[in-house]
Amino acid sequence: IDSQEMASFFNLFDDQLIRDFLLKDSCCKMTDKYLLAMTFVYFKRARFAVAEYTRKNFFIALYLANTMEEDEEEIKYEIFPWTLGKNWKKKFPVFLKQRDELWARMEYRAAVSRHCCEEVMAIYPSHSLWQRERSEHHSGAQRQYGDHSLPFPRGPSASPVFCALCNRSSVSDQGSSFSCSTSKENLIPVFVNPFTTMDLIMLCTSLMLNYLVNSFDKHVQQRPLHGLVPDRGRAPWPAV
Repeated sequence: IDSQEMASFFNLFDDQLIRDFLLKDSCCKMTDKYLLAMTFVYFKRARFAVAEYTRKNFFIALYLANTMEEDEEEIKYEIFPWTLGKNWKKKFPVFLKQRDELWARMEYRAAVSRHCCEEVMAIYPSHSLWQRERSEHHSGAQRQYGDHSLPFPRGPSASPVFCALCNRSSVSDQGSSFSCSTSKENLIPVFVNPFTTMDLIMLCTSLMLNYLVNSFDKHVQQRPLHGLVPDRGRAPWPAV
């Protein structure tokens, strides 16, 4: 890694729009240190010249990193209004085409190991970007289904969403170099899950069995299961 390349990558975060973007992502769901390190790795794999270390390429690479690593699909859509502006709904197909072009330029090597990310961070370990730690309750495989109580994506004009799990927002994150002043009254609380782990396991098991017997798959519109052909003398399965 050339020192000029790393310096050019760090200079991207002097861009006010990118700084504000990181501020709004106070839980580091889109921009934790590993996703940011992946973004730099993508720049290297695409063999970007220093002149190509731009805001647009940063958001494209970050979107691809989120696609590779994150389970919550809706979160990464927040990138659209930030990089494309108010008319993002008309422009995002071009953005996705540019993502695919970056992917092809990388020879489709989008998987980045944790060890690789940590090697990148070890070059300048004291940089504030590598202090963007995601809380444990936001880690692991998490998928949100059903209707969302908040409109998404929110865009640059919306306040950061107050996270009851973190019990903080960007207003209380005084230790970070990316801090902003947003009053807590303007923040919107999110639902805190009251169930224990065992409650959730039992609930998910019950819902899955119910789904297999009674419902359609809304994504592929397949027909419901009608049961296997029973042996003689045995009741059909699944029983009603």
